[in-house]
Amino acid sequence: MKFWRQYCLLAFFCISVSLSAHLSYKVEYLGIDSTSTLKTIKSIAQLNTLQKLPPDSMQALRYRAESDIPEILKVLHAQGYYEAQIEIQIEERPGGAIVFVVVHLGPAYAIGSFTVRLSPTPDVHPVHMDALSASHLGIRIGSRAQAIRVINAELFALQRLSEQGYPLASVTDRKMVADGDTKSLDIQITIDPGPLTYFGPWTLSGNSHVKRLFFEQRLDWKEGEIYSSRKVEETQKNLTDTGLFSSVTITHADTWDENHLLPMHIDISENKHASIYAGISYQTYYGPGVTFGWEHRNIQGLGRKLSLQGDITKRSHVGTITYLIPNFVHVHQDYVWQGKANFLHILPYHERSYQLSNRLERRFSKQLRMAFGGEGERLFVESSVQNGDYWILNIPIFLGLNRSNSLLDPTSGMNLEYRAIPSFAFSPDRSFYCTHKVTIGTYIPVTKEHTLSIAQKFSAATILSEKEADIPVARRLFGGSEEDLRGYAYYSVSPLNTQNKPTGGRSALYYTLEMRIRMTKTIGLVPFLDTGNVSKKQCFIPEQKWRKSLGVGLRYFSFIGPFRLDVGFPLNPRKGIDSRYRILISVGQSF
Repeated sequence: MKFWRQYCLLAFFCISVSLSAHLSYKVEYLGIDSTSTLKTIKSIAQLNTLQKLPPDSMQALRYRAESDIPEILKVLHAQGYYEAQIEIQIEERPGGAIVFVVVHLGPAYAIGSFTVRLSPTPDVHPVHMDALSASHLGIRIGSRAQAIRVINAELFALQRLSEQGYPLASVTDRKMVADGDTKSLDIQITIDPGPLTYFGPWTLSGNSHVKRLFFEQRLDWKEGEIYSSRKVEETQKNLTDTGLFSSVTITHADTWDENHLLPMHIDISENKHASIYAGISYQTYYGPGVTFGWEHRNIQGLGRKLSLQGDITKRSHVGTITYLIPNFVHVHQDYVWQGKANFLHILPYHERSYQLSNRLERRFSKQLRMAFGGEGERLFVESSVQNGDYWILNIPIFLGLNRSNSLLDPTSGMNLEYRAIPSFAFSPDRSFYCTHKVTIGTYIPVTKEHTLSIAQKFSAATILSEKEADIPVARRLFGGSEEDLRGYAYYSVSPLNTQNKPTGGRSALYYTLEMRIRMTKTIGLVPFLDTGNVSKKQCFIPEQKWRKSLGVGLRYFSFIGPFRLDVGFPLNPRKGIDSRYRILISVGQSF
């Protein structure tokens, strides 16, 4: 027992001596102003990564510090400091030591020249070398010679080649010559473009309920075409946007056949194809509302969509059934059948209507789209200045050009829309009228980060008809919607009769100005001004003073888009019609 006690005391003594022999230390870096560069150095330097395992002596500490010098120099060279020097100073102090890593950066080298050379030179298909120039690859001659810029330029060059039929291109050599006199760096990248390849046969995996025909209709390429990574990316986006898949991966083989055909493979993972959804809304005039629906996105295994939706508020009940056939006859062309029942009780009229419509929607490009079709409507109008029951045939036409940077939250660009609806009413009297509306929205960023932008919208509408009575009241023009004159009672801005009942008009002009301020990553503020009016004439002639409303909106930016809460105040309210303010809640910006 005595032996074991002595042995434990000896072991404890040895451990204590061993621990006391370790030399704790702190590290300070001098001469580096860049926070990101300093963070990178600390992540690779043993002085920092092994700080919790202190060395046994000053000599071991110096050895550890000096062994970091080559790695730190690599970081500095990558930042363009090719003449950087590092000096290690160690001060021994009570209880440990301080290691000073003194960095003498020297001059920052600039990019003197940057060229891309293809070897061997392609002889089957001409490569547009201007797409591989320094400016097109993000390299600015005279800027600091940072390694990350060179690496990104190489990746851009490979991407450009893959868009032109060379997806197997690879970087084979990189020459960088530093000139100490001019403090510049001349860079030459050599790329082996590989063979010119073409889209070959494609295979599919992962699908269980979606048919192969569905994928054939969404391929952006055809077998035998010159390979383009851009077409592959567009196909991947087309498939992802359907909502049928949780993941879509498109790859090509590493080998090609004797005709330079490159086999393709599509691997997908399917989502659930049916869903139930619900939501809530609120407007001062309509009160609280609820939206609910059911949707199946893969009818017949071809991505055809059937949806049922109900929208209920205190003043409106709307039920809609929609059947969509994507890529009808042509890619990017959809065919839509829709049935709709609508019950609406608002200030100008009470409406009960039933509509059955079909339309063709065509996307000519990412920016340009068009739609046209036919619609049969049974309309009952009550509590208005002109009640009636109508059978109506509408032929709606839509043309849209969207050059903004976002659909739900645009901060730059423009959006132009034109709508025309020729309408034939067969009862109670035969008549014809045609509605036209043009809307232009522009978005101007004030700050580089788009945290402040100015948005403005101009809308003009007219209804051509022989006389005003030819147009059902429920199809005339009224201001005060979610998009215009937000401070006024819903659909109340129009000429009034002697009982202050809105009669509707045949022409309208609206203008909206918004200042969109993004205060944080998730919160935004939008002061706005709306102005406009409605006239009984086909050609807009103001018959009363312009209506104006001021307001402010709150935005919460989520992953699905901004949630919008607007409060509008009428500047010239009408007694007995307009409230002191109006509240609107929805998803997305107002335009």
